[in-house]
Amino acid sequence: MFTFGIEIETSGQSITEIKNALRHNEINGCIVKPDGTPNVDCEIVLPPLSVCDFSFDYIKKVCRVLKTLVAELTDNVVCTFTSQTLKRYETTQQI
Repeated sequence: MFTFGIEIETSGQSITEIKNALRHNEINGCIVKPDGTPNVDCEIVLPPLSVCDFSFDYIKKVCRVLKTLVAELTDNVVCTFTSQTLKRYETTQQI
């Protein structure tokens, strides 16, 4: 099974507000921390996810919570693939 990771950068809400909103909506596994990028208040690092419906639902749920907070998602959304996924892509050209 292959996994991937996502980091979401936000502005408009504090780290504490985002942590509380995720906790209130029973979203576990995210790390909310400061980000050094200009105009970014914090980043939300999602746990490693596999390519499946559960993962995509999890991502959508996180984004819905952020949208309710009126947090502005920046253009700097970073998707990091594990070395296992990259090796698969090198041989099959598929993620």
